[in-house]
Amino acid sequence: NAAGIHSLEIQHGIPKYYVHHRLVTTKLAAWGEFCKTHFVAESRLNPNDVVVTGSPTLDALVRRDGRGDQHLVRRSLGIDAQDRIITFAVSPFHRGSRGGVIDEHLTREQVEGALKEMLRAVDSFSGVHFVVKLHHTDPNLDRVREFICQTGFKNPFTVVKAFDIYALMNSSEAVLSLGSTAILEAIALGTPVIAMDVSGALDVKPFAERGSLVPAEGAEDVRNALELILGDKKVFLRAAQEGRAKALRDFAAGADSQSGKRCVALLSELLSRESVGYFSKRYVTSQTPFIP
Repeated sequence: NAAGIHSLEIQHGIPKYYVHHRLVTTKLAAWGEFCKTHFVAESRLNPNDVVVTGSPTLDALVRRDGRGDQHLVRRSLGIDAQDRIITFAVSPFHRGSRGGVIDEHLTREQVEGALKEMLRAVDSFSGVHFVVKLHHTDPNLDRVREFICQTGFKNPFTVVKAFDIYALMNSSEAVLSLGSTAILEAIALGTPVIAMDVSGALDVKPFAERGSLVPAEGAEDVRNALELILGDKKVFLRAAQEGRAKALRDFAAGADSQSGKRCVALLSELLSRESVGYFSKRYVTSQTPFIP
């Protein structure tokens, strides 16, 4: 931007309500109207420079066929064909040199406390397999395994990092979360979500307000939600259908399969402009590796 070269920033995850006030870009591609409102309020961007495009990833997840995912997950992780899968998707235990901070607002103690509550809830059911999906950058694989063993958890469990999160969530009866992009991805897949908001960072609240997930404060809330989901998942999903539609409307531009086209159109618009600084439009367009 300082050199006068136009830039396009594309939203990658759900808004973090404490870091986006420093955005500086020519245009920003936002997933939905809720995200746009947040970005405009928390930055210096002109509302006209924040364009709702939706997310190509979420578009694809809404239409993903889960039949192949079930076979892949069970075969790769050694999960019994009769066991129902419950997944806990968690952000990194470490972020840079912050020392035990998760996703910049959760402490190790908060996550381990929430995980203990989840384990208590899940262990009240039989015929389930608990999967903890860590972020691929998380160095705490062995620590999490040891932590679960120390709690006396009785059901079979698996802790993974390098695994297809979409296939895993698509094969799960429910996804547990503390607030991450996995919430919206699971909603797009049509998988029930139970979320504990242990930090007050508002990652969970917007979805809870729309009825898109089940908010939980502790083991009893998680257990009650799982009882409903495991009892009759189809009935639960029918009841949550309106909340899912609201989430996709406000956070994914309706997941209408047009997000990719809108992103390309926005990039094409920038490429058609004359740069105002050191480099000409011809230089920028000829050097970009992206060809619309």
